[in-house]
Amino acid sequence: MEPETFDGTAGIALLVLLPASVLFVAAAIRRLGVPRWAWVFFLLGVVGVLVLLHLAGQVRYRVDAPEPGAFDGWDFFQFVGLGLGRVGVAVNAVVATVWCVLRPAPYHERLPRRETLLLVAAYTAMAVATAVPAAWWGFGLGVVPPFVELPVVLAAAGFLTTALTMRWRRLRRVAEDDRPSITTLWPADAVAAVWLVGALAVGPLFAGSGLPDAARVPPQSESESESEPRPSSTWTLEPEWPGPTPAAATTLDASPQDLAPRVLAGWHDAGYEPIDRAMGTDLVGPLHADAAVERMRLGGGTDGVHVDVESFCATG
Repeated sequence: MEPETFDGTAGIALLVLLPASVLFVAAAIRRLGVPRWAWVFFLLGVVGVLVLLHLAGQVRYRVDAPEPGAFDGWDFFQFVGLGLGRVGVAVNAVVATVWCVLRPAPYHERLPRRETLLLVAAYTAMAVATAVPAAWWGFGLGVVPPFVELPVVLAAAGFLTTALTMRWRRLRRVAEDDRPSITTLWPADAVAAVWLVGALAVGPLFAGSGLPDAARVPPQSESESESEPRPSSTWTLEPEWPGPTPAAATTLDASPQDLAPRVLAGWHDAGYEPIDRAMGTDLVGPLHADAAVERMRLGGGTDGVHVDVESFCATG
């Protein structure tokens, strides 16, 4: 999976889907009509989730970039999502508990037991579907594959569709005056929540799954190559070749000596490449961060070849 896509997908799972799972759990508990003291277990479960998320904050996904600085900041959004997602989980849990405990009035429309159980199953399946991506990330497995997430979302949608179909058939047999009046958004809010959040949980996964892969990085565009010149080749330093050794003198005469191209060829084999040229002088730079020389200038004239070498700064 491309590192940037992985970062965005994991960030959505942590920032949006994980706090939404708390609301689906609260909706299922309220539909069951549990006593007020049972909400204590709901809050204790949320505390456990927050502890697990705190431990998951130590997870790091390493990507071997082809060159230094190529993927700087690619993992920013997932850890922002982790921090803000934990806040969202806590806030949603407190708000849902206060709302359901302090307003214990029953639903305007009482559902039969079978419809209630189907609705609870739909909410529970969506709670699982919105929590699995974050849990998958927290255990170091990367992004959850679509074949794991999609069946759970479809099961939730199936349970909800079955419950609403049974409700629709039941109300058709009831006289119009005895049908419940519309005083809340239900079931429209349930349909919108399941399908919208389900699409958000499944859609980004089709961009890839698993762990971030440096080989999946898209190629550099022409605009980037013009604004930031890069070496045209990826030569590696041969360990048995220590690099060019300067000579005190040369036996070649001034014309037609071909010393400059030979010097460039030696630096090329050592892992250096010309990156710019101006007024007959080549500016040569390293291809790797562990090189000893930071930059050098190679030029020539009637009096011979001139080499100016600058090493990296060394701390004493």
